[in-house]
Amino acid sequence: MKKPLGVAALVAILLTIIVGIPGQGLAGEKDKKDAPLFHAGRAVTYTAKLKQEKVTVAVKAFERDADLRAAFGKAPLEQYGVLPLLVVIDNDGPKAVNVRMHIEFITGDNQKIQPTPPNEVQYLKPARVPSTMDPSVRPPIPLPKKKNPLAAWEIEGRAFTARMVPAGDSVSGFFYFQTAIWKDARVVIDGISDAATGNPFIYFEIPLEP
Repeated sequence: MKKPLGVAALVAILLTIIVGIPGQGLAGEKDKKDAPLFHAGRAVTYTAKLKQEKVTVAVKAFERDADLRAAFGKAPLEQYGVLPLLVVIDNDGPKAVNVRMHIEFITGDNQKIQPTPPNEVQYLKPARVPSTMDPSVRPPIPLPKKKNPLAAWEIEGRAFTARMVPAGDSVSGFFYFQTAIWKDARVVIDGISDAATGNPFIYFEIPLEP
């Protein structure tokens, strides 16, 4: 005779039905699972970097097609005039470091550009292309609007959000600037401080590498 299932076994079966089979992921995680893998690495591995005491800050502008596809898949950031900037912070010291970051993108002619919040990037409009349609001709019935291609989870999901860098650790993430010109540009980063004493580091001013 088969023994009746215990309460614990029944609960396990119900959870499997509700949540799903282990390893398949919850509903809504498909986009993340299918997204391209991306790993920033440590700041010391980048060319454009600056070190103060035991803290190294590196930056990299993602404007090459291979870099953009690796980090953001099919999101056409370049068509919307958005330059993603990767920031990586290594803390090789014995104490944690606080990050209350303020960042500016400064062009070669000294124009200062503030980052666009990640949750607002999807609402940006692409560059306008002059229309060749006769304004007197009425267009046909409008087609349904397509999903904004910038409404990709990678843009917010890979944004810089760290508030602290533990001792011996590294953090990274992207900031988004509305600019298509970054020759001779530099990045100024402020707001990094010793977590124990509150003493701030001198700001980091890092020229971008071509």
